[in-house]
Amino acid sequence: MLDMFKHNRSSQQTLLAATGRWLNSKLDDDQADLEQPDFSNLPEELKQALLKVEMFRAKSEENARLAEQRLDESRRINSAMECMSSNVMIADEDHNIVYTNPAVVKFLTDAEADIKVSLPNFKASDLLTSSIDRYHKDPSVQRKMLAALESTYTANIKLGDRHFRLMVNPVKGEGGRKLGHVVEWLDRTAEEFAITQMQDVVQAVQEGDLTRRITTTANSDGLTRIVGENFNQVLELILDPLTVASTYVKRIAAGDIPEPITDEYKGDFNEIKNNLNTCISAVNKMINDADLLSQAAVRGELDTRADASKHEGDFRRIVQGVNDTLDAVIGPLNVAADYVDRISRGE
Repeated sequence: MLDMFKHNRSSQQTLLAATGRWLNSKLDDDQADLEQPDFSNLPEELKQALLKVEMFRAKSEENARLAEQRLDESRRINSAMECMSSNVMIADEDHNIVYTNPAVVKFLTDAEADIKVSLPNFKASDLLTSSIDRYHKDPSVQRKMLAALESTYTANIKLGDRHFRLMVNPVKGEGGRKLGHVVEWLDRTAEEFAITQMQDVVQAVQEGDLTRRITTTANSDGLTRIVGENFNQVLELILDPLTVASTYVKRIAAGDIPEPITDEYKGDFNEIKNNLNTCISAVNKMINDADLLSQAAVRGELDTRADASKHEGDFRRIVQGVNDTLDAVIGPLNVAADYVDRISRGE
């Protein structure tokens, strides 16, 4: 294409000068406002060629910038994955594990002995050369499920004595093309142990055994320990007023009337306390009226009666019945006494 200029020195000088100015304007970023090269005197073919070169260069720069941007994003994501405490692994579209963060490596290394009970060939050190199919009894079922996966899938599995929860999410690229899956591991062993204990305690309570408690240790995870300790505290808070109530009812039934309860309680427990105190008061009124009648009888005051209106319900009926009984017994006695008195006077 340059043959047309080899005999025209003026054209050669014009091309070289324009090209030089164009290259300088692209290489010197500090002179962004440099005069743009004048291609007006160049042949159309050359102008089009230079424009294509410029477009290619601009596209290359943009691609390089985007590539660097994506690389920075990848570095940030990788750095975050390396530092996070969550146990994460990534598998490609063929289900091969292509990434494991330090947390999941340590996590599965610590659990390796338990996992080997169910998966004898498992090695945490071989994760990056293995497939996630090894964690499923029927890989074909898992592959079918993952192929259709569009959102978070959660599965609970037991390996040896360990309980795990796996949360799987699809990883997609541009255009929604599925590139693989990210899997997060969570150890639910302590949680499952606490749930089992809680179920045992509830069963014991249903059978009337209020002494059972959830066992928590310093090695229990935070949530499990908090739930266990709070559940035990709830039982203690329930058992304390029930024990007091049981003791008082037992004493009342045995005729040993206790003093009113003075401890402070709240809500329904306070209602139980008030009801027990009301019962104690009612029984004490019965006892006081019985003492009143017996002492009056000893003194010969046979017309003394208890005030039935001070009592409620069946207690009132009992007191009224005693009064009526005394009337029925003492009425004839009074008649007899009157006759004896009259006879003694010769009437």
